[in-house]
Parts: sequence; structure tokens; C-alpha cells
Amino acid sequence: KAKSKSSEDDLESALAGAVGALVAAVITTPLDVVRTRLMTQPAGVTDLYKNAVLYSGVGDCLQKIVCTEGVSALFSGLRERALIASIGGAIWFTAYERLSLGHAD
Repeated sequence: KAKSKSSEDDLESALAGAVGALVAAVITTPLDVVRTRLMTQPAGVTDLYKNAVLYSGVGDCLQKIVCTEGVSALFSGLRERALIASIGGAIWFTAYERLSLGHAD
């Protein structure tokens, strides 16, 4: 019975870690898309007079992405990111719970 309880605890911890990581991925993916677009602009894009600027800041980048590509563009790469984060969250949280509760074998 002790093994069964431990297995149930592990499953609960894994699910909690996976769901938590999934929620975090959904919330932060649009921010990462905007950050990536801003960071990968061609060099010299911004100048004192804002000539030939792709994105002048976070708000401008967000608005241009939504207007030209749609809201779904803000979530590009979410499927892969969510999968990796969920697996990692499940492993990490289960290990954390086992070690913090003294269940490590």
C-alpha cells in the first residue's frame, strides 16, 4: 500500500507540474514572440527620427503583429514549447516533491 500511495502522489505531482508549466507557457509565449521580434530586427533599424523602423517598442510590435498576422501569430511555437515545458514541469515538480517530503528512494 505504501508504494501505491507513493505512485498516486507522484502522479498528482507530475500532473500539477505539467499543468502549471502549460499555463505558464500559454501566458508567456506572446511575450516571447514580441521579445524575439524586437531582438531580431535588422541592425540600425531605429534612429532618432524613427525612419524605417520595424517596431518602435513593445506596444508597437504587439499591435503590428496582431494587425498584420492576427492574434494566432502571438502563439507561434506554443505547441512545441508547451510540450517541452509540460514534460519538464512534470519531472521537476515530481522530483521536488519526492525530495522535499523525504520520499526519495
